[in-house]
Amino acid sequence: MGAAVAILLVVARRRIGILPAIALLTPVLVSTNFMTQSTTGFSHLIEFSIALLGGALGFTVGARSSWTIAAGGMVAGALFVFVDFLHNPPIAWMLFVFGAVAVRLESHPSSRRSGAKALIAATVSWLAGYGATWAARWMIGLASGAVAWDELSGKVSRWTSGTDDAIDLPSGPGAATKINAGFWLDVPTALPVALAVLGLLAWAVVTLVRTHDRLAARRMALLAAPALLAIVWLEALSGHSTWHAFFVYRALPMAAGVVAASAVMTALARRLLAARS
Repeated sequence: MGAAVAILLVVARRRIGILPAIALLTPVLVSTNFMTQSTTGFSHLIEFSIALLGGALGFTVGARSSWTIAAGGMVAGALFVFVDFLHNPPIAWMLFVFGAVAVRLESHPSSRRSGAKALIAATVSWLAGYGATWAARWMIGLASGAVAWDELSGKVSRWTSGTDDAIDLPSGPGAATKINAGFWLDVPTALPVALAVLGLLAWAVVTLVRTHDRLAARRMALLAAPALLAIVWLEALSGHSTWHAFFVYRALPMAAGVVAASAVMTALARRLLAARS
């Protein structure tokens, strides 16, 4: 996992700079149990490693065509679900999508349409690769007779709606996100990290307001958009997100890292442009 962290940092530094790369990973590294998984859940080490390498792949294919990004997304999503069903998918999803969008926007700084295409291609392809591999694993089980249909439908019902006689879960829009946010903010280092991210976001927004740069504002919106995938995942699988908040919560600091990196990239780009002028 240490090698995977180093690879992602090196690839991201070459594509978007060292400060955004550090901002991207700092929240999840310092405000979760990411660095202590070897003592609490070895399988999570494998899952995190594949998620990080998938993010490095996103940074690698981002400057290429949308079709190449889509192919990379299929590979990243399929490989990730092979080692992780539901522990950390939004982390892997966000990392790949952010990497692809960030590099595409760095390669085509004046093209909002190019960034939007990369966002759509990366988002849809990763989910398609993940979903296709997930379905294939179940279909193999069903075809062999080793897994009953009731088991599959029961799992889907349990983790999407929380329907289970043995589990009493809060429900309603936003309930899963709220519970996971509360769990994250109970971590001693989480509140300072959250405040720092808000500070970076305010810095970027003030920079944009002062310069009245609509293009930069749109670029920042595209960069930060992958953070919304955390909310989408938590709410879509609200039952699982609520019942397993003790590890699913890590999607939120990863989303914070995406926002932080987006803010740093935006503010630094404006300062560089001003210096050149």
